[in-house]
Parts: sequence; structure tokens; C-alpha cells
Amino acid sequence: NTGKGYFDYSHFERAPRLYTDAAKERRHTGGGYFSECGAYNYWTYGSSTSRQPIDYLEGDAVLRAAQELGHSWHRKVVPVYIDNSAFERSLHKGRSKAPRLNIILRQLFVLSVKHECIFETHWLASKDNVLADALSRGDLSRFKSALGEHCPGGVHLRRYGVPPI
Repeated sequence: NTGKGYFDYSHFERAPRLYTDAAKERRHTGGGYFSECGAYNYWTYGSSTSRQPIDYLEGDAVLRAAQELGHSWHRKVVPVYIDNSAFERSLHKGRSKAPRLNIILRQLFVLSVKHECIFETHWLASKDNVLADALSRGDLSRFKSALGEHCPGGVHLRRYGVPPI
């Protein structure tokens, strides 16, 4: 590209869509993600991490997904759906005015270089982020019922780190 900054990703395949979310409430602070390939995970944050701002937690959900699924994204454009506009815009730009987000963005950059993937960010309304929202709140029954609507043809689920549900 002779240093002009123009890039062509037409030779990259498309990865399955990735939906991420974090929840911060008085009684529960957690995160989760769902990929249309069937991979998902959810967790509860410890007391020190749960004191972080919500944009940090939203970024951490994307980072955890990239750490766990990145090996399957080689030479792929990864559509990432995030319902937090602050982190979504920061990931899109690759930088933030908030130092806490830049830490996560640097880690995501390293993973994107390692796995040769491109993050394609999309904002979606919280009400439309049903699957990741249910996981971030640890609500597996809501996740399972929403899964039938989102993936009517079915999907083979596999949770990272534990046996599948």
C-alpha cells in the first residue's frame, strides 16, 4: 500500500457475529458473550472489578471473548455487537480518552495482530442484545428461550471453561 494507509480486507472471510454485554447492578455484576458459531460464556465479577465503570466492564466482555475465540478468527472480519456506545466507538477508533479503556484496546489490538483478524464494531440497543444480556445477568433460562428465536435453525452450544448446558 506504499504507506498510504489503504487496506483491503476483501480476502478476509466473515466470522460469525459476536454479541457481548456486561451488567452492573447492586446485587449482580457480570459479563457474557454469545457467538453465532455456538460459543458462549458468562461470569460474575469479583468485588474489585465490579467497582469499575460499566464501559470498562463492556470492554472486558469483548476482551474475554477475543481471548477465548480468537484462535478461530484467523484472517476473518469479526462483527462485534456492543450495546455500550462509549466502548463501541472507542473500539471502532482504536483509542479512547479514558486510560482504563486504552488498556483493553491495546490488548485487543495485540490479539487482532496475533490472530490476523479485524474487529467490525456495531452498536445495538440494549433491548436488542437479548442473548448476551441474559448471559451477563446469569439468566440461563432467558438465554435458552431467546436462543430459539435468534437461531431458529438451532445451534450447537458450547460454553468455554465448563461443560455445555
